[in-house]
Amino acid sequence: MIKSIVFSTIAIAFFATLQSTILQHIAILNVTPDLALLVLLLVSLRNGSMVGQFSGFFAGFVQDFISSAPLGFHSLINVVVGFLYGIFKGNFFIDKILVPVVIALTGTLLKALLSNILGWLFPSAIPSYSFVSVRFWVEAGYNTVLSPLVFLLIGFIRPLFIVERKI
Repeated sequence: MIKSIVFSTIAIAFFATLQSTILQHIAILNVTPDLALLVLLLVSLRNGSMVGQFSGFFAGFVQDFISSAPLGFHSLINVVVGFLYGIFKGNFFIDKILVPVVIALTGTLLKALLSNILGWLFPSAIPSYSFVSVRFWVEAGYNTVLSPLVFLLIGFIRPLFIVERKI
């Protein structure tokens, strides 16, 4: 379990750094895809809520340092997302296209909902999403289109951070 948490955190932190540096150059309306969220969703679905929570917390902490959000913002959102998606461990057969798209869309909606809740609690400090804004739907579109590719890439290095159950 510790190995999966460490490698998951490294992968999520890598994708978070990638999206905040290189992918800024291909941003539409100053919006980049949330690749770190996609990796967290897959890791949580494969390994369960405990690994999802720990990986989400540590990777969220890295995201907090490289973003302008308040310290703990991404950590809290990632912990909740990791927990909720980890509950469904083993309940999905993840195919090549359809399930990753649905997972990415629902994960993006959940992330936006959680950031809105935090934005209502702390209106001056938290950046929140508007569900009717074009920026939110561009991010949701980015995430859904790139999710099959990210899930495929993670599949190549699966033994590093996805714990398989031995029967």
